[in-house]
Amino acid sequence: MKRILYIHGIGSTGGGNTVDRIRKTFTNVIVDSPEIPTMPKEAFKLIEKMVTENHYDIIIGTSLGGFYAMMISGIPKILINPAMKAVEDIPTAIGYGEHEYLRERKSGEKTYIINDNYVNELKYLEDRFFNEWIDNEYIYETTAIFGTNDTLISHIEDYKNIYKAHNMITAEFGHRMDNKTFNNVLIPTIEKILNTEKEEINIIN
Repeated sequence: MKRILYIHGIGSTGGGNTVDRIRKTFTNVIVDSPEIPTMPKEAFKLIEKMVTENHYDIIIGTSLGGFYAMMISGIPKILINPAMKAVEDIPTAIGYGEHEYLRERKSGEKTYIINDNYVNELKYLEDRFFNEWIDNEYIYETTAIFGTNDTLISHIEDYKNIYKAHNMITAEFGHRMDNKTFNNVLIPTIEKILNTEKEEINIIN
């Protein structure tokens, strides 16, 4: 059976409308959507553990989840409005200080904090990715979906510069994906990857 790992954004939880709709659309696919720890190093450690223990056919990451997803090699990825430069994105879009979670967390936590320690952990991951990890395999196995009306985080030009616009899709929506984009862009993209052999996806020029 095919398997998808969905990585939510900052302040969210493992359950949400997008995940529920993916599950309802792909009833023959297992969709894992864990509650991602707030601190970046702990978050990425959990994601790596899940990838090691399970065979995933696709990783889908949205916003900060897209930042984490783009660092996993060897698996096709769909990044939705990814916070590609999280060190800048999170303090700008969210801001320093204490914030309430957007949804109820299984852990019972009500709030999370953005401070220097948090940003430094993001910087550790960001620096390692751009300076040590990224290569052609990452580029050719990655697809990004950008909302042209996203006023919170926008990395269309950065994606073009880094990924050479390979597998980049733009649509008229904001930071959160709307129904039209979900049906007309995300679902066909998932279907295409699920029906494509891995060897065809990881093309290295």
